[in-house]
Amino acid sequence: MLIASSACVVRARAPAVAIREAPQKSRIRVMLVNNQPIVMWGLERLLEQEKSEVDVVAMLQNYAEAKSALTELKPDILLVDVGIRAGVVSAGELVAHAVATGQTRVLIFSSEAMNREDLAHSVISGAVGLVYKEEATQSLITAIQQVYAGGLWFDGKVLKNGFIQRKGNGELQSIAAAIALLSPKERLIALTFADMPGAQNKVISAKLCMGDHTLRNYLTSIFAKLDITNRFDLFTFSTRHRHQIEQHS
Repeated sequence: MLIASSACVVRARAPAVAIREAPQKSRIRVMLVNNQPIVMWGLERLLEQEKSEVDVVAMLQNYAEAKSALTELKPDILLVDVGIRAGVVSAGELVAHAVATGQTRVLIFSSEAMNREDLAHSVISGAVGLVYKEEATQSLITAIQQVYAGGLWFDGKVLKNGFIQRKGNGELQSIAAAIALLSPKERLIALTFADMPGAQNKVISAKLCMGDHTLRNYLTSIFAKLDITNRFDLFTFSTRHRHQIEQHS
């Protein structure tokens, strides 16, 4: 089935994808991905209320169609339910694809009873916020505005689970985003610290075939990127988030 407008053309299978004229830049362009038509209908009307500053540019019911449409529509926000099971594209793949465009920030919209692995994969892939379906409607609009402005929107449960950390200045930082800042060599150093608890710098530098001074320079860079202050912090971070570091390596 072909859905067209004066702004773009998108190929999709049923159900129909709603495509609209490209709105003014001052408004927030949102793509919805949810496999419940009634939920999407309600979300569309909620988000496009007069004072929300949001335009829904597409509504899709599976990740494959959303992945295809992302490249063409380039929405500011992808609002996605990560609990959809059918299809060849996973929620994590869709989130990673959206993040890779460099133009779309991902906000998860799901139930409080959502699968923890779905949440983990989505946050590791780069999602920057989570809104529960059970929350007040205004929370969703506020979350979209916050994420659009470059912030994060997570609750204490996500912070406790180790997907998000609080920086020294009080701001929240995605663990995945922090790890992504590290170079391949810096990630290798972090993993080495996890493998060699308590080892002195000269032992670790010998293991990595580099000089002590070079290692110290790398550590200075790693500490700044991860917002930590010492070797013990690095050991703790690398041990706790080893799986995520390995996924980026």
